[in-house]
Amino acid sequence: MLPALYVPSWLLTIFASEFPAPFSARLIDAILVCGWERPLMRMAATFMQYLEPRLLKLQNMEDILFAIKVRV
Repeated sequence: MLPALYVPSWLLTIFASEFPAPFSARLIDAILVCGWERPLMRMAATFMQYLEPRLLKLQNMEDILFAIKVRV
């Protein structure tokens, strides 16, 4: 699965398009305090670790992309 299929929507919107507003607001606060790179990369890595067991069970790219974008 190429990160280019899901990472741009996370990073360009600061996770606002896929996550609830309170979460995105807290992430923006962390960005303002720490700079943009560390909070965004940590969130992306944490989210992928959280989804890892579910993603490993999926068989095709469409299902994986759907799980990543919809947070099922």
